[in-house]
Amino acid sequence: MKRRLLTFFVILLLLLQIIMPLIGSAQSIDKLKEAALNTRKLTLAHGDSVEVFQLAPAAGSSPVIAGDGFYWWYGANSIQRTQGAAAGRLLDGAYSLFTREKALVEQGIYEQGQRKGLWRQWHKTGTLKSREYWKKGLREGKFEQYYPNGKMLKEGKYRRDKLVGVIKSYDEQGELTKSRYTQGELKQPKEKKSKQKKQLKKKREKPEKQQRLKSTLKKLQLKIKHFPKLKKAKEGVENNSTSYGYSEMNQANGEQTAKKQPWWKKLFRRNKAADVQQ
Repeated sequence: MKRRLLTFFVILLLLLQIIMPLIGSAQSIDKLKEAALNTRKLTLAHGDSVEVFQLAPAAGSSPVIAGDGFYWWYGANSIQRTQGAAAGRLLDGAYSLFTREKALVEQGIYEQGQRKGLWRQWHKTGTLKSREYWKKGLREGKFEQYYPNGKMLKEGKYRRDKLVGVIKSYDEQGELTKSRYTQGELKQPKEKKSKQKKQLKKKREKPEKQQRLKSTLKKLQLKIKHFPKLKKAKEGVENNSTSYGYSEMNQANGEQTAKKQPWWKKLFRRNKAADVQQ
């Protein structure tokens, strides 16, 4: 009986020595899985580029997703982007994009899945390609774009991810072209009158102006010509009360009274009298 109990305890000890490591390894596997899920910094290689980014913690309260901004999240072994929604772990923290040769291509910061603050891009030569600002997953504020040689390509403003105001564009020679945008839509500039149109308009206006000048000159010449005659006619009107200058003659108490006519009729009659005397 004692031998049987002894053999039973020996077998039990052997089994415990075999099972305990297995239980420990299972626990360590679970810990590794949990650590992998909670790992914040990841490196993702695809094609000719390498992305280094951080994720929001898997544990804890789920983030609040609201508004029409864009969200970047990790799922299916790639970074996804959707507007106003997310279906994976949100990117949170520093982000960098490199080439296989470790040349920096893009860099910025995510906050709860949305781009925030200054984001920059570089050309393959290492010169700055663009600089823009983000707020709540939308481009907001000034932006600048550059040629590979470092010269300015375009500059302007975004408001809620839409171009607004005057956008300046430069060609490789540095010549400036301005465009005006309203809520992301290009406003068509008003057509400026060409020099030819202006010249044609002036040609059309010239004859009319010349005719007007000729008519005024003729009037002035007539006035100058008939000035002495008008003077004589006036003297004649003063000597003769029945001559031009009076329209009606009324007698009252043996005296003649005259009613004066308007000045413009006087002038007309004086001119007529001068023509008669001539």
